[in-house]
Amino acid sequence: MNLQEEIETLILQNAAEFEVAKRVKNAIREYLQSLDTLFDMDRGKSFLVRHTRAIDQFITIMYRYILRRYFGEFLPLSNTIPITIIALGSYGREQLCVYS
Repeated sequence: MNLQEEIETLILQNAAEFEVAKRVKNAIREYLQSLDTLFDMDRGKSFLVRHTRAIDQFITIMYRYILRRYFGEFLPLSNTIPITIIALGSYGREQLCVYS
């Protein structure tokens, strides 16, 4: 089961936000522990792009969780949601350092 499915299951079980946060934190920790292997496979700029996109996925999962948790099945139009995510600096250039 992937992280998105696990979070959806936790939402359906009406789990506490702490449980969701704990699962996301564990997933990020597992990802960070795999970085040595990923770096051996893919170095330089392409590694940074791959890393930035992986972090994007964690942010996207958290964003979807917030929407799902607070709006349920009745999501508002995307231009009316009072949340903005902006990528700046090296993150915006897809050059995010590993522990940044």
